[in-house]
Amino acid sequence: MAFTLQPAVGEFFVDRKAILEEMVSTVSAENLLMGFALVGNRRMGKSSIFQEVCRRLSKKKDIIPVYFSFWSLIEKSVEEFCRILTFSVLERYKQKLSLTYRIKDLVKLPVNKLFDFLRTIDVRIQILEEIELSLSATRAAKDLSSILEQALTLPEKLASETDTRCVLFLDEFPSVIELASSNGRMIGEQIIRKITTIQENYTRSVLCISG
Repeated sequence: MAFTLQPAVGEFFVDRKAILEEMVSTVSAENLLMGFALVGNRRMGKSSIFQEVCRRLSKKKDIIPVYFSFWSLIEKSVEEFCRILTFSVLERYKQKLSLTYRIKDLVKLPVNKLFDFLRTIDVRIQILEEIELSLSATRAAKDLSSILEQALTLPEKLASETDTRCVLFLDEFPSVIELASSNGRMIGEQIIRKITTIQENYTRSVLCISG
């Protein structure tokens, strides 16, 4: 039996017309800050819907969609989540920030070289300091709350900086419960509460989740 693990996007995406149109129009509406929660059994097309919506939103000049899947995490640590989410946001905003360097190559740079490079892009110093905090892999456990907050508020702050709207898609969201601190303590419930608290203060960003 033939199968694929690839999401269906573009010409390969069929049906679901109503939900696609509703999601695109809702998250694009200037007078709304309403996201979506897609809930259903596995292999029903939730990831495909998210990625197709991202593709359509990418055609809009002032909307920046950011897709992140919790299944992309290997270490399942808070630090890894914040680091990869930060790079995902920067990747989507690189044109707005006049950032020509390939984001995936930034991961390979030593931490001090990475921060020196980030300071060359056209963003306020305050935001760069927050990016530095999000990307640092050597922070003590006591700083996890700050690292998490900076990573989750980065889309909002870059949206404000560039006069855009950021739509953040967190796929496989239930896996957040598996995240642990550097000492191995499971803190998924605390992270969910943190995400909820931060999202309540969004004015330029929209959060969508699936699971």
